[in-house]
Amino acid sequence: MGRVVHVDRFGNLVTDLPSAWLEPGPCRAEVAAEVGGAGTRIATAYAACYGQLPPGEPGVLPGSLGTLELALAGDDLARRWGVQRGAAVRIRAGR
Repeated sequence: MGRVVHVDRFGNLVTDLPSAWLEPGPCRAEVAAEVGGAGTRIATAYAACYGQLPPGEPGVLPGSLGTLELALAGDDLARRWGVQRGAAVRIRAGR
């Protein structure tokens, strides 16, 4: 459990959850992220970088600050989901 600590200019959700919490290996392919806001939103894709995010599918990835981020390739995830700084985030390995 953590929080969105920053929404960047692209609408990516930067959390306070350390990216090291997700161990390398198969669990990375099955990750579930729940974000509070206007109802619960869920992202299930895991990517090593923004370029690996499937088009139109929200995903989780390690950010440059060493924390997990949620993003949507080519779109503003914060606007789409109606999420702001301070929103609760829960990320689990496996679905």
